[in-house]
Amino acid sequence: MPFIQTKSNLTMFYTLVGTGEKTIVMIHGAGSTSRHWPMQLRALVKAGFRVLTYDNRGHGATPGTEGLYSIELLAKDLEELLEALGIEEKICLCGISMGGLIAQEFMIRNPDRVTAAILSNTYSFLGYDFIAAAVGADPEALKQRELTPELMYEALSKGYVENWDAAAHMMMASDFLMSTELGKDLFFDDMVIQTLEERIKTNAATGAFDSRSRLDRIKCPVLVIGSDRDMTVPFAESAYLHEHIAGSRYVVMENMNHVPTMDAPEIFNRHMLAFLGDVYA
Repeated sequence: MPFIQTKSNLTMFYTLVGTGEKTIVMIHGAGSTSRHWPMQLRALVKAGFRVLTYDNRGHGATPGTEGLYSIELLAKDLEELLEALGIEEKICLCGISMGGLIAQEFMIRNPDRVTAAILSNTYSFLGYDFIAAAVGADPEALKQRELTPELMYEALSKGYVENWDAAAHMMMASDFLMSTELGKDLFFDDMVIQTLEERIKTNAATGAFDSRSRLDRIKCPVLVIGSDRDMTVPFAESAYLHEHIAGSRYVVMENMNHVPTMDAPEIFNRHMLAFLGDVYA
């Protein structure tokens, strides 16, 4: 299995396939792993891309670490992974859900490193009402405190994660994910493998993320994808990203839930490849 150690001494699992000169990095969501992308890998390699997938810190074969996580930390992990692999050229990014947060943070931190990005079923900020409902808090009280990973960890440690796991299965369930062994293996089994502590730390990082005031720093071409039946990240959040990232494109996947990459890979891939084709035209 391909592992590499970063300068922060994190041993990261990754795969690098394809021989093209254009590199695209696929970033999975919370509770998932680099195995999320089987439907996209073949299409991208066939289109001439070199494709990098990897397991985020505390996911899959990449170990968790002491202390709380943040999206900034996970974006730094990607920076160090690219450095360790000797990938110095500009890259494309494709992130879903939490992966879209990491992609945003990476672009904001490294504007000269990214040619283009695809942000699927993700957001810039979950919102106080959403977070308050999730953790059983008063939204007005939350507004008086800075939404840090520490605050989110404190709230999530009070029994929320067990309820969230059950709710997440319901909200992200689809015919593909629920009825096929591949879907259950690639998605739900990966969620079960992640420890409770890692789930809390991961969800604390995603809940504390807020890029709203920094979206104007994203200058490269961006495709934003939302799903009209997504109850995990309502497509209004995707619309906000599109409205605040200058020049971005916006696609709404109809009758789709939170994981269109698996539920409707042909449609998702068509949008992805058309966008990338225009970027490299």
